Amino acid sequence: MPKLKLKFKLPKEEAEANFALKGGDYFAVIHNLDQRLRDITKYNNNSFISGKVTEEQIQLAEQIREYLRDQNINEIFN
Repeated sequence: MPKLKLKFKLPKEEAEANFALKGGDYFAVIHNLDQRLRDITKYNNNSFISGKVTEEQIQLAEQIREYLRDQNINEIFN
């Protein structure tokens, strides 16, 4: 099985190490936001605000997807 090792020079590269170590956490947050916005826009399920889907919510959902495509990680959601 292939292995991947990440090496960082601490404390100089501590920020980069934290980015690498927390990547899964950031992914989980973005995924949850994406799923909530999908629920709002696709199923018109927006009970926590006004009950109506706004243009801003639709644009935000599209912007998140665009950012993911720009980073080549949108396929994770499919």
